Amino acid sequence: MTFSFERVRALVLIQGREFHRDFGTLFLNIIFPVLFVFGLILADLANPTLKFKIGVVDVAGDHASQQFVQALTSSPGMEVTTLSLDRATAALREGEVHVVVVVRDSGFARDAGRIELVSGPRYEPFSRLLLDAVRDRMGRDAHDARIFEYQVKSPPGEVRSEFSFTFPGLLALAMVQLGLFATAVPLLQARDRGTLRYLSLTPLTLGELLVGQVAIRACVAMVQVTAILVAGSFMLDLSAAQWAQVFAVSTLGIVLLVSIGYAIAGMAVNPQAGTAMILIINFAMLLGGNIFLDPRDSTAQYLIACVLPISYLSDMYRQVITGESGVWPAWVDVLAILGFSLLAVVVALRTFRFDTDHNAAPQRRRTASLIRQRS
Repeated sequence: MTFSFERVRALVLIQGREFHRDFGTLFLNIIFPVLFVFGLILADLANPTLKFKIGVVDVAGDHASQQFVQALTSSPGMEVTTLSLDRATAALREGEVHVVVVVRDSGFARDAGRIELVSGPRYEPFSRLLLDAVRDRMGRDAHDARIFEYQVKSPPGEVRSEFSFTFPGLLALAMVQLGLFATAVPLLQARDRGTLRYLSLTPLTLGELLVGQVAIRACVAMVQVTAILVAGSFMLDLSAAQWAQVFAVSTLGIVLLVSIGYAIAGMAVNPQAGTAMILIINFAMLLGGNIFLDPRDSTAQYLIACVLPISYLSDMYRQVITGESGVWPAWVDVLAILGFSLLAVVVALRTFRFDTDHNAAPQRRRTASLIRQRS
């Protein structure tokens, strides 16, 4: 029997109506991730920064530099923290401070003071105004309007915010929902109700069935990703190239998580066992899959992340969106995703069946074959 795109189209439309009627699946796959993004945005807006956090590295370490730090601290709304040079970079990247001020040479009285302001573009204008105000205040006290000079430097690498770290994880979370609750659960339900058995008796070929199943989930995934990116654009400035890269990574995510969904549906002997497997896998991926927790924070988290396929997808999303170097190089992420996908496909091919009755399945397959021959 030849492959029919018309039959695939009809199957996709039928499954699309099922998704539309199933509010639980619709909520978990589209509404919940978008609400989560807006929740993060509202939390960020509802908790504004009350103090401007400055990290000071006093390399000079003399009386003049201490006077400068005191003048900086006396500015209203400032929270000044003394840091070492090594710690300052990490504190800036982790968002513990907004800017870093490095006092290289405190020869202020000789108009030779050298200050380095390490700041990203977001806080640079305010930081310049602050240092100008401190310089004017110290200049009036010392009768020298040019008591020190400062140089602005960009921070090494991207400065991380809580939202920029969490947002890529939400994209990976959406893919997890797609694989577990929009693939494995519907397959288990369809097999339990006998829907898959009836489909095996129709003129649909196995290839048409698989293409139709994957196509509708790919459509759902693209709607997921688009909705989340639109919501995240209120906080992040994403270029067209980044959008395209996110969709490319999402294609790998669809292959990975849909394959895992089929593997779970194949290994589960009944819907109850399948539900237990889904909940356990979902919990493991959320907790250790590089979605909300950084694996680099501890050795145990890193080892757990290495064996969870979603960790590599989260890492790719984070590299594309933030521009930071990931936990692993991008090529390692791609190879890991393809490797886990291949493993899931092999498991699915060996375990997937259209019926929960193992003994009746061969007889029904023979019956389906006879019906096709007669038609």
